[in-house]
Amino acid sequence: MRKYVTMNKYKSVITVSLNIFANLSNKLDLKIRSIYYLESIEVSDCSSYPCRIVIGSTVNVTTNFLVQGTAYDSEQLVQNVYFVVSSIQLQAQVSPDPCTAVQGSNACRLENGRRVKYQAAVRVDNVPPLRGTLWWTMTNSAHELLVCYKLTVIFTLA
Repeated sequence: MRKYVTMNKYKSVITVSLNIFANLSNKLDLKIRSIYYLESIEVSDCSSYPCRIVIGSTVNVTTNFLVQGTAYDSEQLVQNVYFVVSSIQLQAQVSPDPCTAVQGSNACRLENGRRVKYQAAVRVDNVPPLRGTLWWTMTNSAHELLVCYKLTVIFTLA
């Protein structure tokens, strides 16, 4: 049985210049800065926040967002996913490519009003057993930041 912690309780209208600090119990260090409306983030095998992620595992991350604004229609999505541990940025291995993962014909054509459910597997390797941050960004063909969030995580050995 997979456990998920869903961040959709903490969603808010998101603009380019707005940073959101949501609360879960005491403090949830979830910062969001996106053009698109981020509806929810689900992380597999995560039953509480911050998520404890086992080094050497593969974590499934589901991001649900609503495409907003025709000026941001895109034929391409480019993702950049990485971990930050002790101020060191470590690139994450993520599959599949966003364009093949988005459902529907012409998968990268993100039109205004479309709801998108993007599922990806993140391989967690080459990180020390410390507290860190998972950063996730998606940009369009014009290099505009469409989706951006970070989640605090704790990397464990088992």
